[in-house]
Amino acid sequence: MSVLGVVTIGQAPREDIARSFAPHFDRAGIGIVQAGALDGLSEETIRSALAPSEGETTYITRLLSGTSVELAKRHVVPLLQQRINELESQCDAVVVVCTGDFPMLTSGLPLYFPDQLLLQAARDRQLDGGLGLVVPLSRQTEDISAKWDELGVTVHTAVATPYGEADLAAAAAVLAVHRPGLIVLDCMGYTVAHGQAVREASECEVLVPQEFIPRYVAQKLGEAE
Repeated sequence: MSVLGVVTIGQAPREDIARSFAPHFDRAGIGIVQAGALDGLSEETIRSALAPSEGETTYITRLLSGTSVELAKRHVVPLLQQRINELESQCDAVVVVCTGDFPMLTSGLPLYFPDQLLLQAARDRQLDGGLGLVVPLSRQTEDISAKWDELGVTVHTAVATPYGEADLAAAAAVLAVHRPGLIVLDCMGYTVAHGQAVREASECEVLVPQEFIPRYVAQKLGEAE
């Protein structure tokens, strides 16, 4: 049986991630081992030592306590690499469950990055009206929009955190005005329910990482067996 290492930028286990992966991986007979970049760290340490400074690339994640924290990319990268290294003896492949850009991470195993898989999925769509993005934080808008520039289409953004009482319908309405060919929820924290809310409010096709990534990776691992 193949085993996939699932590495989050937060703390493991992430029950929402496990729920989204389970239907695809149980069906394919693939096991999952979770690890988190912040495993073993106290919330006080995380907030004091890993917080972003003004202008830094920032990610948001959820801790085991259920609270969300903002992290500087430069602090997260070495912790992610450490977790990947630790999983190599236990797994057949690894997926980093964050839609950020991590070309510096390496592994001797197949290593899946959601941002690259989502970009490829968007390339396969007809993007008349441009691309819509829902992002967790307003300070992320510039960095995340730049990541999608290679598609050569107009990128429209709206902000709604996946970790709180954000109004996804309002964010969808902002994007729906432009009638984008596709809306991407650009964070692994957005759930299937979030995606459905955006679909209903925008009447557009919506790409939800928690739906798309496990389906894609399960298919690839199944083909490799």
